[in-house]
Parts: sequence; C-alpha cells; structure tokens
Amino acid sequence: MAICDKEGGIFRLVFDCLPVGIVVYDSSDVIVELNLEAQRLSGYSRDELADMRFTGPGDNLFEVMACAEDEHGKNRHEEKRGGGREAVLKTRDGKRLPVIFFDSVLKDATGNVCGKVKMFRDISTEKSISRKHKILISMFAHDLKAPVAIAGGFVNRLLMGKGGKLTERQLEYLQTVKSELEKLNSHIHAFLNILRMEAGEIRLSLEKCSIEQLIYEVVSEFREQAALKKIHIKINAPEENVLLMADRDQLRRVIINLIDNAIKYSPENSKIDISVKDYDRYIVCSVKDAGPGIVPEDLPHIFDPFFRSASDRIKGAIEGSGIGLAIVKSIVEAHQGSIWVDTDSSGATFSFSIPKKQRGEEQASGSEESANTCN
Repeated sequence: MAICDKEGGIFRLVFDCLPVGIVVYDSSDVIVELNLEAQRLSGYSRDELADMRFTGPGDNLFEVMACAEDEHGKNRHEEKRGGGREAVLKTRDGKRLPVIFFDSVLKDATGNVCGKVKMFRDISTEKSISRKHKILISMFAHDLKAPVAIAGGFVNRLLMGKGGKLTERQLEYLQTVKSELEKLNSHIHAFLNILRMEAGEIRLSLEKCSIEQLIYEVVSEFREQAALKKIHIKINAPEENVLLMADRDQLRRVIINLIDNAIKYSPENSKIDISVKDYDRYIVCSVKDAGPGIVPEDLPHIFDPFFRSASDRIKGAIEGSGIGLAIVKSIVEAHQGSIWVDTDSSGATFSFSIPKKQRGEEQASGSEESANTCN
C-alpha cells in the first residue's frame, strides 16, 4: 500500500493547504512526498528532493532535523511543549531558519512500520520577539532601577544629616519619600520578574525538596503577622515527608505569596487552612482563607499581571500591585504544574499541583541519588 496517494485530489488539496511543512518517508527512509509549505520554507522543489534517502548528517534539508545545532554549533535536542523540538533548518540558499519539528511513525493495517512523517513550522518571528523581549528587560533593568536607587541614596544621606540639620516636618516628608521609593522599587522588581518569566529568562534550579518543610518554614515567618489579626494557621500534611524535584527558592515564593494573600483577606479571629495531598506522580497544595471570596467577574482575570479587583480599589483596604498571583502562576507553570482557585462566600482556596519529577531534571540537577533534601 502506498504511503501517499500522489494522484488523490482530496489528499493533494489538504496536504498542500496545511500551514506546516510536511515530509513523508517510506520504510527505507526515502523521501516520497513533501507539501507546498515544506517546499516554501526549505527553498527546495518536490522534484529536487524526491527519492532522496535520509541517511543522517549530510542530507541537504534534513540534517538539522536529526541533529539540531545551537548558535555555537553544538548539537542539542531541546524538547518543547507538545513534544516538538527546536532546530535550525538549512535552506537551499544557505540560510538557517529556526523551526519546531515533530516526528511521527506511519504504520500499515497490520501494525508494521511503513514510513514516517516529519512536520515543522517556522518560529523565526517568535525568536525575534523573544530577542526584543530580552532587550526590553535589559532596558527596564537599567532605566528604571538605577534612577530609583540614586534617588533613594540621596534621601538616605539627607536622613542621616549629610545635608544639614532637618526639622521634624522635613524628616517626616523624607521618610514618606523613602517609603514611596521602596514601594516603587518593589513594583519594578515584580514587573521585571514577570518579564523575565515570560521571556524564559528565569531558569529553575531543581533539587529534591520537602514540601512540608518548606511550608512550615514559611508559616513560621508569618506567625507574627497572623497574630496581629488573631489568625490561626492550620497545616494538614501527610505523615510521610513528600519529596519533589523543584526550585526551592521559586517554590518558596509561591507559598509566601499565597499565605500573605490569605492573611490580608482573612478577617480577625479567623483560620487559614493549608493542606498538602500526595498523589502518585504529583502533589497538590492548597491555601484556604476566610475572606469574602472572589466575585465571579474577577475569576477569569485573577492571575493576570497587575489585575486588581474593583472592590479592592474602592474600599482601599488591600494594598498591592496585583502582580503576586501572576508571579505565582508563572512559577507553577515553569514547574510543569497548574494553579486554580475555588471560591464562595466563606473564602477562597488557591491550589496548585506540581509533578514530583520534572522533565529533564537529570540535566538540571544531576543524578537523583546526589540530590540533597532542602532544609
């Protein structure tokens, strides 16, 4: 049975109209077909590549498909979401086109392999945007942080009396300026963190961690803040230590943000419940507050950067930039996890799941045997 019916009108129409490049091989690794998009991206015609055998490095078009090279010429295989891999396609005119490609095996009715398919698409625009994003981050890092740091330095010098004796009112004004500069600096750092995460600039440093130990550590730091509102924090975790491969510092930021939010929104003399559930391949951590809950119209945007509920702004009761939950979402998703919220009139429960093992953890953290438990 032929792999591709080249004469089939419907096949030809669908095959050539697909927005991804497709190359079909037979069981002997001989190219038997490629669509119009593959021809457009590669610069080769169907006749030029027909009957070419794929034998590994050296084949004009598909050498890079089997052995991807980075910008330094070193071989690598970088797996992307959905199973695709990033590579560089060498076109007929000598250009290097960044692509994402996917491999698939073709089988006949009896289950025997009769060929394979390679699909690929151009990601040069995405790469260009990513580079511009990195430049933007660099500009913000310098153009925003530096003036704030300089202004803060001069304010501190004035407060230390370096510019002469100050009146009580002048000291009061300078303390206000200092406080606002610190808030601005905090917002700048939060904004830069969002940009870095979206651009893939923040790399996870994976190590074997105890999620319970991390929660107890963070909760102990919030005891005083919770005590001011007479809030009791209850932790419900499995008896056995639950270990997972994660970036300890980044995961700590997730827990800090969720507990901090829970304390802010919970009334006095209330309770916050923190739970950890251990499943076969992942853990689920939940933080339930005793606040007023989240109104339905806010739910679709609760993890959006800089989003603040209209009710919060009107009441003026809860301070913040509206960026904490966006950072939490970015960190959880960087760990190949997910985050969600359940809410009603008795409060809101923020939950996140993280796999116990991360894809590629061996490269990121070394062998599992040599990993140390976080303390």
